[in-house]
Amino acid sequence: MHIDVIQHRTHMLIPARRLMEMEGRQSEYIVRNPPRVKLIIALLLLCLVFSLLTSRSLDDEITGMSIFMIVLSFGYVVILCWAIYLALKKPAGLILRDEGTIELNGTTLKAEQIKAIMFKDEGGDTVIGIKPIGNRIVPIRLCFRFAKGARDGEAVLTSWAERNEVKVLRKFFFRWM
Repeated sequence: MHIDVIQHRTHMLIPARRLMEMEGRQSEYIVRNPPRVKLIIALLLLCLVFSLLTSRSLDDEITGMSIFMIVLSFGYVVILCWAIYLALKKPAGLILRDEGTIELNGTTLKAEQIKAIMFKDEGGDTVIGIKPIGNRIVPIRLCFRFAKGARDGEAVLTSWAERNEVKVLRKFFFRWM
């Protein structure tokens, strides 16, 4: 059986039949939150340092500085717990609709609301961020990576962006925790 292969705009070789399916209707993919290993390690170290400093300051007497250290340590622990929760969160769905909308983590955006779709390589994975118009930083709810097995996800997302005249950038981007 012979399968025609077309070189897609993203320079990937895609079977012609699959490309036609990609160009029509809607595409659905399973996506995961990007791993935040660096953030988790940094927060663990900060929690350790602040807990040591707080325990030493409590040995003498309770002052305004020691209360500040306790509050700051508690804040780091909360952020650490949230980062671990997001890293272990179950996979979500990404739906690219032909009428120019994208749905991710329950948030639906029209192509006109998107400033850019940004790709960045991070530890062997490609992390993707959708930057809405008016935002300087990619919101965490619009940041994801494709789950294993979704090899053509990037090509389909790039194709969707080109069809809907959304900028596609391959560069470093910040995401709000």
